[in-house]
Amino acid sequence: MDKKEAMKEVPPEKVFYLANGKVLKSVNALKEELKVMPDQLFKVHVTNEKNDFANWIKYVFNDEKLCQDMLKTKDRMVIAKLIEEDIKHKEDLARIDEIINAKPEKKPEVAVKLKEEPKKVIKHKKVIHHESRPHHAKDEKKIFLTALIQGIVIGIVAALLLAFMLMRYSNLCS
Repeated sequence: MDKKEAMKEVPPEKVFYLANGKVLKSVNALKEELKVMPDQLFKVHVTNEKNDFANWIKYVFNDEKLCQDMLKTKDRMVIAKLIEEDIKHKEDLARIDEIINAKPEKKPEVAVKLKEEPKKVIKHKKVIHHESRPHHAKDEKKIFLTALIQGIVIGIVAALLLAFMLMRYSNLCS
């Protein structure tokens, strides 16, 4: 159930009637009402024996997982948060599914760029190939040498510290 489905109103025969007479027509309406509902009204619908809200979610919206999550708590704010997180999670899944199933021309630009061929630019009658990731061997050598030198220096410092500690320890033991 994404945001659209959560906002979608159910037919009149499937609405939820609160004990105070208020009518809930969507999951989103339930979530919002739980945030402001008096505790006494909540306790009419959620007891140790029943959870009317979880049943409505299960039987009207066919959402067994959200129903089971709701049955684990008797706190109205926690239930409201569970519903909110469930909606967000399903929206994320819908977006991922949309990206995966989109036609190549509709996929995000990043996915399309990965398949592009290198562009050719003519400059002074020479053809220069621009790769998607420029390769600079000199920069790589500098980075490698810097890391190598740093590693050697750290190794020497560590060896000196270890030697110093061993000398101190051997003096203490003598």
